[in-house]
Amino acid sequence: MKLSKYKKITIYNNDEFQHLIYLVATGQHKVHYKEYAYFLEERNSDDVETQLALLLIFHSIKNNFRSQEYYQQQLDSIKDSFEETFKDAKNFAQQLAKFLSNCTYKLGTLNDALRDGGDVFFQFDSYKKNHSTITKLHKNSDYSLTFNDLTTYYNHVEENLPEGTDLFMMSTNQYLQMNKLAKSGGKVLYTTKNVKKNRIEYHQDEASLISYTEPKDDVQIIDPAKLKIVQVTPSQLRFFQQRYIKKVRKVSLCKFGFLVLYDNDVLGGFGFDYSKIVDFDLWLLSDFCTNNNVPRLSKLILMCIKSKQVQRTISRATGRYISYIYTKVYTHAPVSMKYRGQFTKYDKKKWKQDDVFEDYLMYVTNLGQITGNEEIINQYQQSLKRSQKNG
Repeated sequence: MKLSKYKKITIYNNDEFQHLIYLVATGQHKVHYKEYAYFLEERNSDDVETQLALLLIFHSIKNNFRSQEYYQQQLDSIKDSFEETFKDAKNFAQQLAKFLSNCTYKLGTLNDALRDGGDVFFQFDSYKKNHSTITKLHKNSDYSLTFNDLTTYYNHVEENLPEGTDLFMMSTNQYLQMNKLAKSGGKVLYTTKNVKKNRIEYHQDEASLISYTEPKDDVQIIDPAKLKIVQVTPSQLRFFQQRYIKKVRKVSLCKFGFLVLYDNDVLGGFGFDYSKIVDFDLWLLSDFCTNNNVPRLSKLILMCIKSKQVQRTISRATGRYISYIYTKVYTHAPVSMKYRGQFTKYDKKKWKQDDVFEDYLMYVTNLGQITGNEEIINQYQQSLKRSQKNG
């Protein structure tokens, strides 16, 4: 969204839900909610930013619009913390509405953008979650618009560009026959423009420059002002993953990485990847602590994951409201003591998945449940007292 301050942007959209976002953000359509989403209608108004915030919240929580007890409990939890959720969603809606008002918007495909010319930025995407939102809107609101998808033709696109047009494209494919402009993690930014090789740099060893200290065994984590949750690059997080995750031969590179610090000590970290399951917003791919001798430190890391700060950071980075996440625990045990009490065990039989009977457990939670550092410290101290009482 920051790019619109410096460049004139034209958006070519071929997705129904994103089209609805544009219509709501520009005051051309209003959605009224019902059924499972009735509580959203209670906050509805003629204010465009409010309408947009409610639509984004609907998109985030739609997977809980089911009759089973588990999902009803999740909805009750969402309703209890709705004011905080609505506040964050409206702040993002204000930025999104402003961004869209400064852009030219067209219904079209990559082919249309290339025909119009200029610098065209394109990224392959899966719209399964957006399609699911539209289906839920038909059942839980008065939404009844129709939308016709257009066909995109990809073959030989880069070979037949009009004069004065250049294509920029993000891809995880490392071997496309285009010029590499930049690389971040496992993604490459390609371009049809001629670029000098000496302008392309990617330092995989940046993490080797990290200097840090581990917490002592008797560290007292009691001061909220000393607790920090810091976003780091994927390679920086991998530096710590390789040193503190010993149960796997090769660690996976996370798309969004965080470290948890207390004063100058690194307590641990965690990282997310995009969800591989439609029902969830993100996959918690990794979480670890740096000193297992510190009591309940792994629980503290999980509390940090559920914080409002993490939710806001990832929502800004992805450009959409993020809440519902899952993680996998590969074990033959019936429960994971690490996640027990912090996350909820998920019944894998609730969705059709080829690997549903593999030897792993799934745990889920909603981000944003914990408001700040003071609440994290309080919950951590309560956890310590319970363990001492039971121990």
